[in-house]
Amino acid sequence: VVLDRTTYVPRYPGVRLIEYDRGPGVTRTGRYLDAAAGRVGLPRRHQSAWFAPLADAVRGEPASHVLAHNAPLMPWLLRGTDHRVSIYAHNQLFRTFSRGEADRIVGEASAVICVSDALADDTRRLLPRALASRVDVVENPVDTIRFVPATQRREGPVRVLFVGRMIPEKGADVLARAAAEFSAEQVEFTFIGSQGFNPAAP
Repeated sequence: VVLDRTTYVPRYPGVRLIEYDRGPGVTRTGRYLDAAAGRVGLPRRHQSAWFAPLADAVRGEPASHVLAHNAPLMPWLLRGTDHRVSIYAHNQLFRTFSRGEADRIVGEASAVICVSDALADDTRRLLPRALASRVDVVENPVDTIRFVPATQRREGPVRVLFVGRMIPEKGADVLARAAAEFSAEQVEFTFIGSQGFNPAAP
């Protein structure tokens, strides 16, 4: 497991962990410049700088099948190595990619693994038709030893817990509107999250 050393505490037990120092963050201006560069066939310089330390950490490892979590540039950054790179997509990663750029970047990938059918359908629409067959779905797993249905109904309202970023794509607003259809005696809704990944985000 290769991780930016500032994230994911506590660490995973029972794995060989490689930590790296992440590159400079990509600003909003950097994202716009990268999108413009990609459309004219140039590298995404800011995103490349962000992912370069990760690619460097992986490059020195024995040939592996790399699951690059939300890292669409990894197949391109690791081109010419013996690694087989699959893009593991939890979000829509190609909205700002032209078909030509997607062909260059994703053409280096073994697969694009999406966590839902809806995300996979959107991804196939954004990629060149020749790459659509590389898109597949592996839904997020659930630990069925720890999380099992209750054997009997407990007293009180049904509890619904939303945990995630408070952005339109995650649908917290849809759940909030649905909550208005129930009384507090029927269902208790709790929302946990913020706008971004920064602990100080609103």
